Amino acid sequence: MENCSNGADDDGDNRVDCLDIDCASSTACANKCIDAKQVGCDAILTGQGTMAAGSTQRIASYSCTTSTYGGSEYAYRFTGSANQDVFVEIYGLSGNLGIFEIDGTTGAQCAAASACALYGDASTASSPEALGFTVQQGRDYYLVVDGAATQTYSMSVQCSTAGGCRPTKAIGVGQSISATNNPASGASNITNNNGFYSCYSLQETGPEAAWMFTPTVTGSYQVRLSGLTSDCDLFVLSSNNCNGTCLTPTSASRSTNMLRQDETVTFSGIANTTYYIVVEGWSGNTCSFTLSMTQL
Repeated sequence: MENCSNGADDDGDNRVDCLDIDCASSTACANKCIDAKQVGCDAILTGQGTMAAGSTQRIASYSCTTSTYGGSEYAYRFTGSANQDVFVEIYGLSGNLGIFEIDGTTGAQCAAASACALYGDASTASSPEALGFTVQQGRDYYLVVDGAATQTYSMSVQCSTAGGCRPTKAIGVGQSISATNNPASGASNITNNNGFYSCYSLQETGPEAAWMFTPTVTGSYQVRLSGLTSDCDLFVLSSNNCNGTCLTPTSASRSTNMLRQDETVTFSGIANTTYYIVVEGWSGNTCSFTLSMTQL
C-alpha cells in the first residue's frame, strides 16, 4: 500500500505518492493530479469521461487561471521526445470542460495549484478546447481535463516538428470565431513560420493563425473565412506536422481569392481524425476575420 506523503514508491508500481491510484482520496493530495493514464504522440482517445475509473475530485483551482472547477478531473501523463511541439484538443464534449497542462521536473508531483503552465477553456458551452506546448528534456507533462460537473469527451494529442504553425486553439462544427492573424494580439495560435504550402505554388509571407478541428462523424465539412479586413488565405492541413503539408496536394485544400473576398474550403472529414485549419496573410498582410465551420 502506498504511503501518500513520504516521497517513495512503497508498492513498487512506479507511481510515487499522489501519482498513485492508492492515494486517490488522500487528504495529503489535495490539488495534486493522479497519474491516471499514459498518452503519447498522434493519439485519439474516444469515449473518455471525467468520471471514469482513475478520476479524482481533489482539484478545484489551477495556478494558470482564476476560475474554479468543482467537478471530477481526469489526468493523463504525456510521454514524448524533446523538442516536439504537442497540440492537445478535447472535442465531442457533452458539456463545458477545460484542458490543463501541468509540468515539473521528472518525478515531481503533479501540482495543479502551483505548476499549471497552460490551459484551454475559451468556451462556457460544449465547444472544443485546445492548447499546445513544446517538450523539454527532464520534465514530466500532465494533461488534466476538468469542469464544474462530470462530462464525457474525446481527446486528440498530435505531435509536430517544432518550427511550424501552432494550432493551440480549436474550432468545432457550428462555431463562428472572431479572430486575427496579427502577432501583436498576443494570441498563442499565431506564428510567422510557414511560407510555402504543398497545394499552392506561390509564397505566403504573412503571419498564420491555426486551429485544430476533429469531427465526431465522417462527413463533408465547410470552413469559411469572412469579414476580412485585408487579403488573407485559407488552408486545410493534415495533422502530421503543422508545416504547410496540405490535406491534398490540389487546390481543393485551399482558398486564395484576391483582396478581401471570402475564402471557403470544403473537404471530407473522417471521424476522430484531426485537421489543422490555417489562416495565412498574403503578401505580409495581417487581418481580422470570422472563421466558421459547418457540416454540410
